[in-house]
Amino acid sequence: MSIINHGTWVRYIPDPDDIPEHAPTNALYVRRESDLVDWYQATQLAVVTPMFGVGNVIAAGAPVGDGTYKIGPATRQFTEIFPINSVVIEITDYLGVDPFAAFNGKIYDPVAGAILEAPAVEYNVPRSVIVERINAAGKMNQLKAFFNSHEFEKEMWYANQVFKPSSAVALAIVAGIGADPAVILAEAP
Repeated sequence: MSIINHGTWVRYIPDPDDIPEHAPTNALYVRRESDLVDWYQATQLAVVTPMFGVGNVIAAGAPVGDGTYKIGPATRQFTEIFPINSVVIEITDYLGVDPFAAFNGKIYDPVAGAILEAPAVEYNVPRSVIVERINAAGKMNQLKAFFNSHEFEKEMWYANQVFKPSSAVALAIVAGIGADPAVILAEAP
């Protein structure tokens, strides 16, 4: 399998002078960590040199905590993903018809340059235990700040009493507050 790693993309707030005139006030902005290239500029405005090859699969993955990423969306249309705190990869030789079914939930290992089956994890971690661990790690203020700018994750947080350690929402929250998922999402005693 041939994979191009397009880097990790993180949310940022642009300088007010750099916001396009007709941008909605609630627009979200992400940029690649390595070179600070804006997602919109890289994907929408790259007319001369497109970022992705025609027909290739574009996928985004949330950090798992061990240097790997759990793939969420996988599609041939890059406009169907918005990679907040995610790695973006391009799979150039997939010939199947359903990239989402083929790659969603799998693990991308950038060191090996491979996509692996996700390990079976069956236990649930109660939200109350996660809160205790976040508090013990001194990350409650970061959690509140994260929820202020991540409405979907906040809604999912309050809608669920338990989370699996492989949950993309739980992993996004833990990564977003800079905590260790191996600690925060460890099996409860």
